[in-house]
Amino acid sequence: MPVARRFDLLWQPLRNGLHRNNKAWHDYAHRGSLSYPWLVKFGTRCEPHQNWSILKTMTNTDNSKDSHNAPASLIEERRDYTVNTLRRDELSSSPITQFTHWLQDARDKKIIDATAMMLSTSDSTGQPHSRVVLLKKFDDDGFTWYTYQESDKARQIQDNPKASILFYWCALERQVRIEGTVEKLDPRDADEYFYSRPEGSRFSAAASIQSSPVENREVLEQRVRDLHEQHPDGNVPRPAVWGGYRLRPQRLEFWQGRADRLHDRFVFQRSSTNTDWLIQRISP
Repeated sequence: MPVARRFDLLWQPLRNGLHRNNKAWHDYAHRGSLSYPWLVKFGTRCEPHQNWSILKTMTNTDNSKDSHNAPASLIEERRDYTVNTLRRDELSSSPITQFTHWLQDARDKKIIDATAMMLSTSDSTGQPHSRVVLLKKFDDDGFTWYTYQESDKARQIQDNPKASILFYWCALERQVRIEGTVEKLDPRDADEYFYSRPEGSRFSAAASIQSSPVENREVLEQRVRDLHEQHPDGNVPRPAVWGGYRLRPQRLEFWQGRADRLHDRFVFQRSSTNTDWLIQRISP
């Protein structure tokens, strides 16, 4: 095999997968003794028999379900945050107004699932649980989403009504953290939203007893087929326990990524009288 070809076969995974500042690069580059003179210019020291075993470990592409191979290192070349800034004089006095502006920026940027938020609750033992849900309404009273009101998260909220939600818009390098108390809404208030959903989503919601064990997917699909037979006009009723929750915020943080990790962070905290908001810059 031509030397140039041998070089390309050995070097390509390194070039694509490792960076000189990566710990795995140094582990590779300084292991063993010098055997390939044409690797000297790249600072690589290794025995021929070591080259391939190291490369196999670093570039293993076994994607089988039983594979437990992990990358040699997750320390990669970092990107910097330079899209925007956030100053105190740019903030609205109302966190809801500020959130409105930022959410609109995300939607204008065409960010996929801009209303997606990480909802974190905790159970009676204090164990946290997180999942992504979609924001469906917000105003001065709080942030609302809809779900099955006998699910795991519903039981956790019943045990401990304190929760947090997190929005992350990567393209804007922004996060919003919101903490407060969750209240259960009357399921009848969910009718307007439920019947605005696509037909398939409505049938799936009616067929699923959320968070309960199910033998296999076929069971779920059969339930949907049965409901279609019962409601051929497509008007499947809203499940009685499918409704909304609203988080009433006590604390909101607006996070703007900045260069060299010197991020901008501002916290809105309810005053002791709950009539206004206190604003404080905090360290990154």
